[in-house]
Amino acid sequence: MKRLILVIFLLTGFGASAEAQDLTVKQMRDEWMKASIVVPSTNGKVGIQELALGVSRAFRGEGLMDELRNYLEKPGYKNEDVNEYVMDRAHGYCSIDFVSDATVIMEMCYWNLQDKGKLVAVKMFNYYEDEAPLLMVFRYDPEDSRLNPDIDNPLLEMVKGYDSIALPQSGANIELWNQDADEPDLLVYKGNGVFEAPKRVERFYCFIADEGVTNIRNAPKGTVVYQITEPGSYMLYVFNPDNGWWQVYNSVLYEIDQADPILLPTESWIHSSVLGVSLRNYDGKPEPLYAAPDATSAVVGRIDEMEALVHPVDMAAGGEWVKVSYGKLTGWISTERLCDNPVTTCP
Repeated sequence: MKRLILVIFLLTGFGASAEAQDLTVKQMRDEWMKASIVVPSTNGKVGIQELALGVSRAFRGEGLMDELRNYLEKPGYKNEDVNEYVMDRAHGYCSIDFVSDATVIMEMCYWNLQDKGKLVAVKMFNYYEDEAPLLMVFRYDPEDSRLNPDIDNPLLEMVKGYDSIALPQSGANIELWNQDADEPDLLVYKGNGVFEAPKRVERFYCFIADEGVTNIRNAPKGTVVYQITEPGSYMLYVFNPDNGWWQVYNSVLYEIDQADPILLPTESWIHSSVLGVSLRNYDGKPEPLYAAPDATSAVVGRIDEMEALVHPVDMAAGGEWVKVSYGKLTGWISTERLCDNPVTTCP
């Protein structure tokens, strides 16, 4: 799989005050989205360098922003902790790789709009602390030379659920990656700040809950093409539910103590009875199951057992609700109430 270079903002705090230190990436995003940033111009023009300079000046005292500003304001500046710094004025792209293993990176680009403004995107990610990168979107207003947060931009919803976002240094499309994908999904730029959402496969992460030999078949009720015989904690993405059967996404299986994934035959299916997720009812309260993938629908039953193991049997459009079975009880539950980790609780 292609190595992903993720774009990130920083881990050591956000903003200029001492109180802003040690914020999480999400907290940084929340603070940043409140900001209105003054952007300088060069000979009356504003490009990626001026946009990046405005952002870095707005948040003095934040480590990555200070380094970015040093590179922008001090000709010939070098820092051995910066693995790579890119300022591509011709393509409207900037990035700074703060450490060699790409755990702290900032990436920024823009698209020109018909009103002479700019749509500006900044991606941020903390490899050690965050499950997915966050994207922030701004509109540059040439009338007052400011960057204003575009909180309601559809891009913010389009990128959700992906492991990585790659902003374009060349071209105009945004790449959306998942860790086991051979190719990215594309947010195709249609012009004037509008992107076309990709046709995405809704998938569901779960684990093998079978204690014996687990069969994987080439079709629902088909021929066995692989068997899991060794004990372990196995996890996988599944999709395309079909009457109690699930297709294995990208035909890949993961064992928690193995560095490399297990590659299955191209067409791989597994039955819901050997798949599991656990409830997140850590407060001990009974967990309701619904008649439909909607919390306003009738409750068909409640599971009293804390962290009970349930079996996924179906998934609603959008991937936010899963139908599960527990003994003789079957009903719908939000994926937010499920934990896909077989060895520990979920946050």
